[in-house]
Order: sequence, then C-alpha cells, then structure tokens
Amino acid sequence: MVRPLGSSEEHLTTFASFICNLAKVPDEDRPTIFAEAAPIHEILENLSHIPPLPQCNIVSKPQVDMNRMIETPYIRKVIAGDLRTALNEFYASGGAVMKVVQILYQEHNSRYNRLCPLVTQDEDPGHHARYVNHCESIEQLRAWTPRFPPGEEYLTIPNQKLPKGLMAIHIDMHAYEEWASKYNDTMNQLLNGPWVAYQDAKVNFEKALNDAAANGTLPTARAVGRVRTHWQGYLEEMHKWEKEIPRLGLSSFVTTVIQVFVALIERAEDGWVLSARFLASAPRELRVYWWRRLLAGRGVVNVAAMKDILPANCREESFLGG
Repeated sequence: MVRPLGSSEEHLTTFASFICNLAKVPDEDRPTIFAEAAPIHEILENLSHIPPLPQCNIVSKPQVDMNRMIETPYIRKVIAGDLRTALNEFYASGGAVMKVVQILYQEHNSRYNRLCPLVTQDEDPGHHARYVNHCESIEQLRAWTPRFPPGEEYLTIPNQKLPKGLMAIHIDMHAYEEWASKYNDTMNQLLNGPWVAYQDAKVNFEKALNDAAANGTLPTARAVGRVRTHWQGYLEEMHKWEKEIPRLGLSSFVTTVIQVFVALIERAEDGWVLSARFLASAPRELRVYWWRRLLAGRGVVNVAAMKDILPANCREESFLGG
C-alpha cells in the first residue's frame, strides 16, 4: 500500500504536471477519453500487477552441495570402459550447463543497470560516471524498505523516502536492447547446445549403467547401488540449477523501465517528477505506453474538464486534442 503524499489537490497538480511533461503524442495515438486524475496512491493501485523493481534478486543462486557431485575413490575404482566414457560425457555436459547458467544468473541480476549504457573509464570518463551514478541509484532503490509491514501502517512512522538529489537514472532503449539481444543469444545457445547435450548424456549414462549391471561390468549389486546413488546425487544438485532456467527469461524493455519508475514513485522524493524527467529521454513508444497506463481505468472526464484540472502552463490544445 502506498501512502498519500498530501491533499487531493496536491495529488492532482502533481499528476497533471506529470502527464503534461510525458509526451506530445499525435492525434492518432491519443485516446478519445481521459481518465480521472485520481490521487497518486490510487493510481499506483492500478499498476499493482507491475511491481517495483525487486529489493533482492528474483533468481536466487542455488546452494549446491559439490560433495555430491565429486567422485569418491570407490566410484573412480569400479567405473571403467563404456560406463566411464558415458559418465565423463555426463560430467562434461553438466558442467557446461552450470557454467552458462551462472553467466546468465549474473547478467540477469544486472538488467536494471543495463538500462544505462555500460562505458568504461578509459572509453569515456563522463559517460562512465553516468553509468556508475545510475547503478548507485538502482542499488539505493532496491535497498529501500518501508519501516512498517504491510497492513500495519498506522502503528509506526513511515520510512523516509530517498532524497531526490541522489537519483540519477538514465534510460537508453538501444543500450538495453543491445544487451538483451546478447543475453537472449546466450540463452538460446544454452537451450540448443549444452542443455540438449546434457539431456542426451543423462539418457546415455542411464542406459550404460543398466547395461553394466546386466552384463557384470560392475562386479556386485553393491557397486551398482553406489554408482547409482552417486549419479542420483549429481542429478539432484544439477536440478537446483535446471529449475532456475525458466526464471532467467528477460522482461521487456517497457516492463523493466516501468518497474524502475514505480519504484521511484514509491521510494524517492518527488518520484512522479523524477520519473517524468527520466522518461523524457526514453523512446516515444515507451512514453505513449506509460501515459496510457496512467490514464486508463479511472472514470472519464471530457477535454474541458481536463483543461480545468491542468495548471495554466500545461493547457496545450495540441496535447489535449481539444
């Protein structure tokens, strides 16, 4: 729940200023009706299905017990021949999957940083400083927490919002999409390469193990059982990585930016003004999307009524369509 920031009049003024600063959209893109300029905290409730950027990583790095994935001296001793070949291929393919998933994990959790172009100090000191400031702003937004638990707002004093002077968000669609394209290429290479090889290696080793048990390559039932136990342990630890793969898909650029803006509104001083300022440099399609989302679903008013609500310096005929 987002707390009201002041009177309804203050909300209306802030909201009106915000929508006027968003974008001057062409006639064909303007909705024919306008939604009621509701207080900010009510508008935010309409956006509840798009949460602010998470305060922790969405995908948690699995806690893998490497001891279950390392061969014991006994396993090394009893496995030989085709069974050894199949097991080595299984190890190699599993390791390849883990390596790529760890890369994706690290990249996925940097996605909000990648809204700003990554520039090194040597390439351009000024743009590097901009990237550093952007990352620091994202980190502060993620670290902010309300002082009270949901539903108990009346029991304690609300947490102070982040000073607006500390916020230095920079939005660059092309930088994000260039990074996202490389990320998705890596994901596709994983799913079409190491992942397929790992699935095949699992089937091949299971067949080789069953053959070894049947033809006496493994000397005793005890040996078969211990090899199978080792293999099952490896599979269980690998599954901790496997189950994270579906969660490593990227959100769209628009959704990622909206998560940042909702966090700004919730956690920073003058968050609406800040989000409008940062959105000014964003692509037109994002501005239109965000503008429409804010105006949707809140009872309609006609153009004349909207003009009465807006500050005098925002009553532009070209914007309002009247």
